[in-house]
Amino acid sequence: MSVTEPNYDVKACGMALAKRVSGILICAGLIGAVVGMAIDLRRFAFAWLVAFMFFLSLCLGSLFLVIVHHLFDAAWSVSIRRICEHIACLVFPWMGLAFVPLVFLGRYVYPWGQAQNTGLWGLSSAADGGIRFWAWCALSVLFFGAWRWLAHTLRRLSLEQDETGEAKLTCRLRRYSVGGALILAATITGAATLWMKGVDQGWVSAIYGACFFSSCGWFAIAVAWLLTVVLRRNRSLGSLLGPVQFQSLGALLLAFTLLHAYMHYSQYFVIWNANLPEETSWYILREQGTWLHTGLVLVFGHFLLPFLVLLRSDWKLRSGVALAVCAWAWPMHYLDLAFNILPVASPAGFPLGSAWMDLSCLALVGGCLLRVFVRDYCRHPAFPQRDPRLNEALAGWDGHCLGLAPTETGSVWAISDNQSTDSAGT
Repeated sequence: MSVTEPNYDVKACGMALAKRVSGILICAGLIGAVVGMAIDLRRFAFAWLVAFMFFLSLCLGSLFLVIVHHLFDAAWSVSIRRICEHIACLVFPWMGLAFVPLVFLGRYVYPWGQAQNTGLWGLSSAADGGIRFWAWCALSVLFFGAWRWLAHTLRRLSLEQDETGEAKLTCRLRRYSVGGALILAATITGAATLWMKGVDQGWVSAIYGACFFSSCGWFAIAVAWLLTVVLRRNRSLGSLLGPVQFQSLGALLLAFTLLHAYMHYSQYFVIWNANLPEETSWYILREQGTWLHTGLVLVFGHFLLPFLVLLRSDWKLRSGVALAVCAWAWPMHYLDLAFNILPVASPAGFPLGSAWMDLSCLALVGGCLLRVFVRDYCRHPAFPQRDPRLNEALAGWDGHCLGLAPTETGSVWAISDNQSTDSAGT
């Protein structure tokens, strides 16, 4: 099976709707953000933090998928690697720009800006459970610098291989990924501690960074799965996406569903068993009002429901199931982050009355990122054209890598170019 050049006309046409949607999101989000800042600046600061962490987790999770692809020299993920590379590169400068408002709004969110510490912005004492403003900014710059270097280096070398076809670039990508995995682990832990755990003054958790990492991976896999379904239907990646890719993405999502649940259970069990006031305060706050119901929704919606749906192998190949699971991941991931951040601002329960602020911030940041992603996707080849593993990815398209006979794949494979309905029973 030969590799065909990407059809840029098809890509541009297929992304026209995404451009219009991004424009609508930006306009609606900008209006809502301006109104939110005028009404309640403190509430808006927390809404912006949730939106920022929501999309930052997507970028970091996609960067993790790129690194894992190179570390394990995977073949099935070659066709979706460019998608993950583009999303990972959104971390800088675009997520860096989205972080700038937090520098000014952080005085309403973090201990270093609270008047009860010292009365002066940026001078909170570390003894009070906070961190000085200059250290907070310095660490933030360090994190974004590491992510920028790692994400853009991996994409630059990948695009260079499209032109030269040199196999040694694959070895370089693998070497960068070895060190990049360690850098990503350290910076994700630091970012989760600095920007999310930091809103709860004095609270301690040894595995909070691991919990955030599992959330990043879970959401990024769901978004990658969603995009592969969409891009197969607009024919820009139709020859490279088959049962192997969708089966593998579904299996990965199932694995991270279990990992995320295990991390949060471990954190809860250790804190409950130790029964220390400086640790239990986090859960006590989240058992008040409607936050208890939000936690129960996460138990069943973030873990149990996806777990049960993804257990069946054949369901991973059905377009309806894939779209439903991936769409469900968006509100569940948002609730997960809101459960971590918003109780400090609204201890009585989930702030439904001002939820439009959260939606406005999500729309503004998401619309901007969608516009940039569409631009990058249409500007570059849709897949790594000269990757040494590309032929293996194509060889597995017909289902043999799944252990399916050729006559079976036609009855199982339901994600087609022209149909949105399942064909498992036809």
